[in-house]
Formats: sequence, structure tokens, C-alpha cells
Amino acid sequence: MTGSCTAGHATATRPRGTLVRVSPQPIAEAAQARFLMLCAEGRYAEAESMLSIVYPNALPGAGDEIVARAAFYEDWGDAVIADDPPVARTAYAQAEELFATVASWSTEAEQHVTAAVDRVQAKQLHAS
Repeated sequence: MTGSCTAGHATATRPRGTLVRVSPQPIAEAAQARFLMLCAEGRYAEAESMLSIVYPNALPGAGDEIVARAAFYEDWGDAVIADDPPVARTAYAQAEELFATVASWSTEAEQHVTAAVDRVQAKQLHAS
């Protein structure tokens, strides 16, 4: 199961068919391209250092960007689960924390975020 990182107008296809859309941000085109390249190559540790450039508004009220960051960590966990379960568990824990933050603000119409928390918790258990 693979995911993808996203920035700007792009859409990240998530496992189980969910989508994460992020509003466009004025980021350097080169930084965005590098981030996407690193993700595509599975170089998540390097891409992580660019999260604040690609998703600069991961603050309360910026749910889309926090969900995008959570999706990044979930993708990272998915990418390394077979080879490095401890790293996968750490990535899933990050994803769970971020999804749970947004879920705590969510209305019933945004239940997909709550479902993401459950999905990541199950992945953490599987990684143990």
C-alpha cells in the first residue's frame, strides 16, 4: 500500500481512497519539487525537515495542513513497516497525534479524521 506526499494544489491519494487537499501556499517551487521527489523516493527522514516549508500553517485551525502532515507520517510508517517496525511505530504515533488533534476539533461531517485515528492506531498495533 503506497501513499504520496502532496503540496500546493496537488491531492494526495491516501490508503482506503481518502483524499487530503491542501490549499495553495506561496512556497518556493524548488522546495516543493524537492519535497515531492524525496517522498517519491521514500526518503522520508529527509523530507520531514521540509514539512514546515511545504505545510507552514500547521497551527490550530489549519486542519487541512495538519491532516496533510499526519498523512505524511502515516505514509512513512507504511513505507518502512516491513523493514523497520520501530521507525514505523514512531511515524504512526506522530500521525495518530496529528489526526487526533484535528479529530478533537471535528464535527460529525468530518468523521473521516476520526476514522484515520483508528486506522493509524491499528497500524501501530500491527507494527508491534
